[in-house]
Amino acid sequence: MIPGLLSGLLWGLDTVMIGVVLAKLGNDFLLAFLAPILSSFIHDAMSAVWLWVITFLRRGIKPLFKVWHSKAAVEVMVAALLGGPIGMTCYVLSIRDLGSGLTALFSAFFPALGAAMGHFFLKQRLKFYQWLSLLVCLGAVAVLSVPTSGGLKITATGLLWAIICVVSWAAESVICAHAMQNDAVSAEQAIVIRQTVSALTYAIIILPWLNAWKMIPPLLSLPSSGFLPLAAICGAFSFILYYRAIHQLGAGRGMALNITYCAWAMIFAAIFLHEKPALYQLAAAVVLIIASLVTAGAFIFRRGVSPSDKLK
Repeated sequence: MIPGLLSGLLWGLDTVMIGVVLAKLGNDFLLAFLAPILSSFIHDAMSAVWLWVITFLRRGIKPLFKVWHSKAAVEVMVAALLGGPIGMTCYVLSIRDLGSGLTALFSAFFPALGAAMGHFFLKQRLKFYQWLSLLVCLGAVAVLSVPTSGGLKITATGLLWAIICVVSWAAESVICAHAMQNDAVSAEQAIVIRQTVSALTYAIIILPWLNAWKMIPPLLSLPSSGFLPLAAICGAFSFILYYRAIHQLGAGRGMALNITYCAWAMIFAAIFLHEKPALYQLAAAVVLIIASLVTAGAFIFRRGVSPSDKLK
């Protein structure tokens, strides 16, 4: 449970630091549009470097290369494409067509789909009260994400991008959970593969397709770009803990704990950026954290459960 909760906390801090960078873009429309994808590429590339350094220091390079061509590693690579370039690119395209508020609202429902996919494909069953608490989590995320401005407009293409994003992010967790079954590949090895494949896909396919390489120097020239390496460190450890939670608890429970980043991001923004949340947002943040813990509660209150039973 703790790895999943910490993954959400670190991702919340990661989100705030990237938000600081994106808030300093000025009036350059093209840079403002491409910045989320560019930031994702830089973030994944930097975190991949950090993860390779950590793997080297832990003398894990040789074991990693041994599993690199395994079936489990290939599954992680597929998950990397879904969760990184495909999911994130569709997320940005959805923001373009729907706006950030509605996109965040729709995309927040990926844990429910992931839990359902884990239920049917991996037999990772949630109890009735855990389904209820997961729905409470999603309701709290919706409250935190709902747009406050009027004039909302839902377009078919924007909704399509949001749906692809949700399916991609949900599928990533389920595929990774399957890859890490029976310890075919460890959570640490999986996340190194994931970030490496994601960064290379951005570099070789996504950025050339968008003609976006030329926009990296302006982004890195921003004074606030110094937060990107720090965000990458937080992101690297967040992903390690997230994959470890998926491995230990299953896709649905791991995602339920990870989406607490919405609450943590609000808290960190209040602490470091002095952004005062509304009372209802504070209440939603508390409900989100408590409900996520309840969703993973079978692993808090049950004793004497073997690792192999945890995913049944």
